[in-house]
Amino acid sequence: MRVFRSVVCAVIAAMAATAMAEEAKPGPKFEFHGFVGGSLWAQDAVFNGYGEQIFYVVKQPNQDKLLFGGDARQTRLNFSLAGPTVFGGAVPKAVAEIDFFSALNAIATTGAVAVAPRLRLTYAELNWGTTIFRLGQDNDLVNGSFGVTSVGHIPQTFGYGAGVIGTRHLDAEVFQTVPAGAMKVEMALQVQSQIGGTADGFSGLTTAEAAGMPGVEARLRLIVPKMLDVFVTGHFNKLDRNGQDNAVSNATGLGDSQQTVAGQLGAKLTMGPVTLQGQGYVGKNLQVETGGINQAVPNNVGDVHEWGAWGQLGFNLTPEFSAWAFIGTEKDNYADITAAAVRGQIGNPTGVTGAPTTPAAQSLNTARLQNVTFAGMLRYMDGGYALGLEYVHMHTKYVFPQAVAKVGGVNQARLDGNQLMLSGFYFF
Repeated sequence: MRVFRSVVCAVIAAMAATAMAEEAKPGPKFEFHGFVGGSLWAQDAVFNGYGEQIFYVVKQPNQDKLLFGGDARQTRLNFSLAGPTVFGGAVPKAVAEIDFFSALNAIATTGAVAVAPRLRLTYAELNWGTTIFRLGQDNDLVNGSFGVTSVGHIPQTFGYGAGVIGTRHLDAEVFQTVPAGAMKVEMALQVQSQIGGTADGFSGLTTAEAAGMPGVEARLRLIVPKMLDVFVTGHFNKLDRNGQDNAVSNATGLGDSQQTVAGQLGAKLTMGPVTLQGQGYVGKNLQVETGGINQAVPNNVGDVHEWGAWGQLGFNLTPEFSAWAFIGTEKDNYADITAAAVRGQIGNPTGVTGAPTTPAAQSLNTARLQNVTFAGMLRYMDGGYALGLEYVHMHTKYVFPQAVAKVGGVNQARLDGNQLMLSGFYFF
């Protein structure tokens, strides 16, 4: 009997030790981040969108000028799981992020309060500490390592159309960090699947896929913790002007390849209560990277060159209360964009076959030359809660003054619009 009890006790002890070992083994670490809240806004012009999504002005109303509404599409939820280690000490991580940026008026009666979710990020990562490999959908490197500071304008920043470029792609990417004393240098490379261009009627593929090669981005970044963040980036991809299995057309004399190219420089400096940040770029055919004042360059016209830049100054009056000022612009080459518009390919100016005949339609379809955005914000942020009052003014210049007739004495070729937005969000 004593022997039996000893055996039973030994088995129980072994099982307990195994269970404790299993409990001690590290499992995946779950994290949940994002921001939740909403905004109320008033504006006196029709922009490309409403509320949070305003990039440029498309019309100045002559009556019923004031518009008022709300927007909660900015709400963002980020989920991640990390660990345990694999592949020689690498920490695996899965990230999925959504927001709710569907059309505000998709359902006439309830659109503003019944928006649909949108997948932003979804990637799997291997992290060796100084080396990170990701595969999936992630932000472009040309998005930069920082963005325009705002409370209510985050997913679709008012910096678009005013010097901000970059979106998201499915890609494979590598980040390599090299310590350099108190500083560190980061090198990054992305190989992207491409989106954009016109669809082929036979295969359904766009001229981006038909190019038969990925897009490529690279970034070199210098970081001085809590003080300085400087980066330079580059982007390249090409489209097949004629789509899949279509012969090269000699009518345009442009050849088969249409290229998208960008070079960008950005810097953020923090000195006590002062933050100074900005970015600038030059390139061509950048609508697929949200440049070009959101104007796609058709595959049967020449290149449209452009540049853009933005800057923002922030000052913390107290640890919780801060004031911010922003200015940015985006400018297409006047000769390039005008030549494309004259051919009826960008915009739809008067005198071109099929041009809209009403002033409102003309103002919506005329090619844009330049957009300038000014913005100011007062922000109270304590812990994760932020309350922001933001004012945005946009001035948009169009190609053809004569293409947009005067309505009520207002020349619609030089359009101005204002928006005031109050936002409250909890960041976690």
